[in-house]
Amino acid sequence: MSITKESETYRAVTGNFDPEENNFEKLEMSVSIPEDGYIYAYIVNETDKNIHFDDFTFSVTGTRAIRKTDYYPFGAVAKQWNNPDQTQQEAYRHGYQGEYAEMDTTTGWNAFQLRMYDPLIGRWLQVDPYRVGYSPYIGMSNRPNSVADPDGGCPEDQPCPDGFVEGQQNSTMELSEVAVIGRDLSGGNFSDGLNFAFFGGLGSPNVSFSSGINQSVVSDYTLSVLQDIASRSGEWEMIITSTARGPQAQAQAMFDNSRRDLAEQRRTYYPPGQGVLNTYETFNAVRSIMGYSDSDIVNFMRMRVMLEGPSNVSNHAADLNVLNTVDISLKTILDHERVFHIGNSYDNVRVLYENNVLHFEVGQPGF
Repeated sequence: MSITKESETYRAVTGNFDPEENNFEKLEMSVSIPEDGYIYAYIVNETDKNIHFDDFTFSVTGTRAIRKTDYYPFGAVAKQWNNPDQTQQEAYRHGYQGEYAEMDTTTGWNAFQLRMYDPLIGRWLQVDPYRVGYSPYIGMSNRPNSVADPDGGCPEDQPCPDGFVEGQQNSTMELSEVAVIGRDLSGGNFSDGLNFAFFGGLGSPNVSFSSGINQSVVSDYTLSVLQDIASRSGEWEMIITSTARGPQAQAQAMFDNSRRDLAEQRRTYYPPGQGVLNTYETFNAVRSIMGYSDSDIVNFMRMRVMLEGPSNVSNHAADLNVLNTVDISLKTILDHERVFHIGNSYDNVRVLYENNVLHFEVGQPGF
């Protein structure tokens, strides 16, 4: 056996195993540890041959081990041993990737400098602030045995964008080079705003529309607010599935949603909307007797919307100069609870859960 690679942090060893002869070789390595610390050991086949490992053993002689932890490749704990003779266990929260990832004992996630990491699925829980790689959620370039990610930004095998160095705050940059969403960095606390910053040339979260949705009724101001909320929430994309509605469209939406879950509709609307739902229930109950079609019932509901007043039934029918109302699909949101709470922290924004969407009401400037 011989050492093939060596640095201050690791050694790689190789043996003389020949798979053609179907033989076995014992690989063994000793490391001297001159001071207190932590050691990480793993085995991996980095050749193009079919090689199997078995009976991996780690032992300590001449000193006392306090703790030993076995990890699966992406960082989930497979097994942990604590020395029963150690009366006072030293608190050590970092674990996977050592000093780079602080373990949250409540969630089991790793808290890196820039974002949270779930070792069970090998994925980040927020998007990559540097936008490197083919996915903003891939952990360690999908190669955790050979690639580390020191702070949750650029993995070791991916170059950072120009002007950014892994592990540094880049505090010498001019603020004009940074497009900051939702945070004031004028006080100089750059690290406080780093999670919520999108840097020049890397773009902002994508707020888009489903096919067939009327985009003209959503103001540029509303889109900028939604992008701001998405950025502060660590979201990569939001898809708008509904915007302003006239009486016909409002009646159709309430009809479709009532067929799926009338109880949910009852929880959604105030008294004027309850009147429209009463119309649905009344005519739907006798549809087979009277021969009513779906379009007949929608028409009855439209007349009730007109009677109650469209803007009284739903803010989707409000004056667009005063209030923009949009629905965003939950399927495109990674952490809808975070989006819900951050959205409701804005003075001119109200966010509600409605019919498997997040319902946003954004007050317009001047009102």
